[in-house]
Parts: sequence; structure tokens; C-alpha cells
Amino acid sequence: MINEKVFEGKYEIIKPLGSGGMGTVYLARNVKLDSYWAIKAVNKKNSEKVDLLAEPNIMKNLNHPGIARVFDIVEDDDNIYIIEDYIEGVSIEDELKQIKRIQEKNVINWAKQITESLIYLHNSKPNPIIYRDMKPSNLILNKEGKVVIVDFGIAREYKKDSQSDTTYIGTRGYAAPEQYGTSQTDARTDIYSLGVTLYHLATGKGPNDPPYDLRPIRELDPKLSVGLEYIIAKCTKADPNSRYQSAFDLLHDLNNIYKFDKAYKRRHLIQNTLTVFLIVLIVGFSYLTWAGFKQIAQEKLDEYNSMVNQGIELMHAKQYPDALNVFEQAIAKMPTRIEGYKETSHTYLNKGDYDGCINYLNKTVFPNVQNATYDAEIYYILGTAYFENHDYKNATDNLTKAAELNLSSVTYRRDRAVSLARSGELDESMAQLNELKNKGLGEDVTWYVSGELARAQKNFAEAESDFTKCLNITQSEDLKRKAFISLAENYKDSKSILGDLAVQKEIAILERAKSDLKDKSDIAITEMLGAAYYDNAVNTSGNRNELFNKALTNFNLLLTQGFSSRSYIYRNVAIIYQQIGNFTEAEKTLLQMRKLFSEEYTCYMQLAFLYADIENRKANELRNYQRTYDNYLQAVKYAPQGENTPSIQPLANLISELKSKNWIT
Repeated sequence: MINEKVFEGKYEIIKPLGSGGMGTVYLARNVKLDSYWAIKAVNKKNSEKVDLLAEPNIMKNLNHPGIARVFDIVEDDDNIYIIEDYIEGVSIEDELKQIKRIQEKNVINWAKQITESLIYLHNSKPNPIIYRDMKPSNLILNKEGKVVIVDFGIAREYKKDSQSDTTYIGTRGYAAPEQYGTSQTDARTDIYSLGVTLYHLATGKGPNDPPYDLRPIRELDPKLSVGLEYIIAKCTKADPNSRYQSAFDLLHDLNNIYKFDKAYKRRHLIQNTLTVFLIVLIVGFSYLTWAGFKQIAQEKLDEYNSMVNQGIELMHAKQYPDALNVFEQAIAKMPTRIEGYKETSHTYLNKGDYDGCINYLNKTVFPNVQNATYDAEIYYILGTAYFENHDYKNATDNLTKAAELNLSSVTYRRDRAVSLARSGELDESMAQLNELKNKGLGEDVTWYVSGELARAQKNFAEAESDFTKCLNITQSEDLKRKAFISLAENYKDSKSILGDLAVQKEIAILERAKSDLKDKSDIAITEMLGAAYYDNAVNTSGNRNELFNKALTNFNLLLTQGFSSRSYIYRNVAIIYQQIGNFTEAEKTLLQMRKLFSEEYTCYMQLAFLYADIENRKANELRNYQRTYDNYLQAVKYAPQGENTPSIQPLANLISELKSKNWIT
């Protein structure tokens, strides 16, 4: 119940914010996230004629800075509770009460912002969304001075085949005439209500104030511009066919409102009356320019989309540098669209450059792309990058944001539950698992999450059983891949119980993954398989070279597929070559590593060991450890703690020994 101090165990009710036609709104604080939300409580009995889930069902997929977002929906016998953005600021209705009327420059500025939000709504897929309740009380001016539309209680989707929709719904005076008839409302309905709202802002008189009609605004205040009068009059025509036919058209006039001014028209007339022929040309050109404006914009968008699709194809082909280059060109063409940024971060993620992905999103996308903070997929990519970097706290934080922005995504909830388990928050992870089960969101998903919980509790046999059950029933390629990886990691974790059998089972499941998955060269599985073969080789007395060569095959595959952002892959390859006595290839690999990662101290450390190994195989009189010493000095130079870096100590001990025997002076 909303009258409880803590609603649903996590929302602390602070105070009522107000009441509207669809219910009462409360300010609440999420006690777990320490964030503030608005909770709308709608009584089912008082709203029998309205689809109470219309608002959340419509809003849960909306993603625009000018529109409040829905994050959660709770239902009991009496009410539906909608948890949505709390927009800190002041309603434009309250602003009107304080200052009576709004300066024209602010009216025009706010009108542009609201119109851009309507353009987004009216162009939503699969169906346009008609707001139907535009009025000052549903517009919030936030702390940044931006207008945000709230309360989608009577919004609906426009469907071509529908001849009518809900009748007698709206706010009297602001609602368009067709909202009280039997015809279907459309985008022009919102344009009418916006016109009435602008009338109220500019004149200080609402539609329900004397003289109870919408008169030309310059009759009330001659100082108001001709352009604003024209725009409001056209928006509020009784016949929808006489209004602006789209929010695009309305925004065009708002952006060119100065052209309605008499002085402008006079200058324009003088400039264009040189000859009748020139007038015809200019009129014709103006018409063609306006007629072609949308075509040019569409062509630019088509080019942008084509470039993004080309980049995606290159990414899937593992041609990562080319993909990044194409996305960069797409972003340069349309820097305000988010798709290019999103696919760039996808590319970093796919090529295993998790640090690059994290830095790109945090330092480039979030600070510069306005809609990024409203995009669930952006947070999911970031959360996944943190997860792959084993930073489970940051992974959980971002996967939580993704799940809150997209309540319908099972994937986001699933991965959040797994990240919670990995970060040790077992009770919260179990709660998420139970929620997934209660909602019937797939046995394969719940077996996978259950396996992760068992693994986190070191119940390795139970985890093995759960992951296997998931693999046996899932049809999802993504989930199958995750279950293979988790099962392989589970075998690795259980080495203290299984002994040498652990790595053999790890190799077997990874080989099965390469066979069963569509992507035969998955980066994560290839890397794990290379490491498993190497571990098996160093811990066995037989067929070591065969196992080393299998490890080499997998690690070299990573390098040929563009997975070259991780320096340790080169070092792993060099170590294996050194183990099997192929010093030429070991040196070649390390020199390539040095070229790419000139300040990576482990490269110089491994070169020092390699050169020492080479010299040790020579006759005493032919030995020269100078290259060993030179690379040791470089390793110390770039190591985070110099010669005190723990991983350098074995090499430091070798250098001390060589000095004591006068091999190095």
C-alpha cells in the first residue's frame, strides 16, 4: 500500500506531489539506490473507463530527454502504481501562477522544445503516440531550464485501421474538438492542445477564463508578435485539416517566426521586386527549397544509416579497425544521432577491448551525446564491459540502470542477477532469480542464473548440473555461449576437488562450445581454450609439445582476428614458443609486442628472460648477457613500482646472480 512508509520494500514515501485526473503522485526515494522517483497511484475503481496500463505500456519504450520515463510497475487489488522519473523543477502551471504570463521569447523557446518531443512521439514505432493531454500542469521546467512532458495517463497509439478511440477524455478547454466526438485523434490533436497552451502562456488567460474563447492574442496584447499570433491561430483551428498537419511543419514556423514580422516582409518584398521574372524565380526557388528540405534531410539520414549498417557488417566480419573507421565517418555526418556511438562501443566490446569500451562510453558518449543517459542498451554495453573486466560492482550498477530503463528485457535482468552473484550480493541475486521464475521467463534463463548462484557459493557440482540443464534446453545463441563459458570457469574453480581432471573437463566443454556455437572463433572461448591447453601442458609429463601447439593455435588465432589490444596475448605466445625451444619465433613475437606496447614492462621482462635462456645454452666463452641486462633496466623503468614491483623480483634475482658471477658488470 502507498500509505506504508516504505513502499514495496525499497521506495520511501516522502510526500504527495499532487493529484490529477488519473491519480495521486508521490515523491519517493529508492532506499537502495538513494535516488528519487515519482510514484503515481491510480485507483482501479475510479478509472474503469480507462486502460490503466496504457501509460506504462506506452512509456516503457520511450527514450527522449523531453519525456518522463517509466521504470517500474506494481499492481495490487485496488491500485496500479507507476514508478517514473521524478523531474525536479517547477510545473509551468505553477510558474504561470507566480508571474501571470510568460515572456514571448520563453514561450517560443519552450514551444520548440515541446514540439521536438511531439515529433518524437508522433514518429514512434510501430505506431505513433498521441499524447492528448497537453496543458501547463503537465509540463515541468527542470533545473536545466528544459521542458519535460509528464503524465501520459490518456495517451494512445494511433492505428490506421482504427476509426475511433476513447471519447470524452481530456482537459476541457485544452482538448481538441475531436476528443469529444467519435473520430480518431491523431497528431493534429496534440497540435491543437499545444496551441491552447501557448495561448495561455503568452496571454496569461486560460481557455476556461473570461472571455472563454481563443481570441487573436494581439487583441489582448499588441506587443506580441504577428508570427506567434499566426502560429497559435493555426494550431487552434476547429477543423483538423486547417491546422498544421504535422509537428515538423509547426517547428519549421517556430524556427522562422521572425519572417512573419512586417518589417521583415517589407525588406523581403523590396529585395524581390527587381523584376517580375526574378520574383517568379525566387518564389519558385523558395518552394523547391522547402519542398526539397525533407528530401535532403532524408537522403542524409539514409546515407548515415547505410554507413552504420556497413560498419555493423564489418564488425561481424571481425574487421574491427575498418568498422571503427566507418562508424567515425557516420558520427561526423550526424553527430547528434546515437547509433554510431552505440555501434562503436559494440565494436570495442566485440574485439575484447573492454577498457577501450569503458573509456569511450564514459569519456566520449555520456558527456557529449544528449540521449545516452536515457538509452538502456548503452548502459547494458557498459555493464557488460565492466563484467568482462571482472569489475562486478560497476557492472551491477550499469546493468541495473539498463534493466530500469527497459523493464521488458529478460537479458538485462538475467545479467544483472549474475553480476550480483559474482559481486557477492547473494540475497539480492536470489531475489532476482525468484522474480525471473515467478514471471515465467524461461527455464534456460533460470537454470543459468541458478548455476551462477551455486558457483558463487562454491557448490561446483550443483553449478555444473544447472549449467548443463541450461545448455540442454536453450535455443538462445547468446545464452548458450554464456553457459559454456560459465561451465568452463566452474571446472577451473573446482581444480582443488577434481585435480587434473578439472582442466581436461574445461578443455572438453570449450571444444564443444567451438563446435556447437555459430561463431567458431569466439574471442572469449578461444582465449580460454588457449589458456587451458597451456595449463594442461605445464602440468603434464606427456605430449607437452602437442598441448603447447594447441595453445599456440588458439592464441595466434586471436592475434589474426584483430584481438591485439591485449598485450599479454603476445607474451603468452612468446612464452609458449620459448617453452618448446623456438627462440626465433619467441623473439619475433616479443619485438612485435614492443612495437605495439612500447611502455609495457612485461614485454621487456620476458625479453630479458628469453635472452638469458638463449645465452645459457651457449658455451661459457660465447655468452653475453648484455641484452638481458638492457631489457631488465627497461622493465624497471616502466614497471609501476620500479624494481620493487613483485612480478619483477624473479628477474631481479637472476640479474643479481649474473652480477655475482661477473657475467654482468
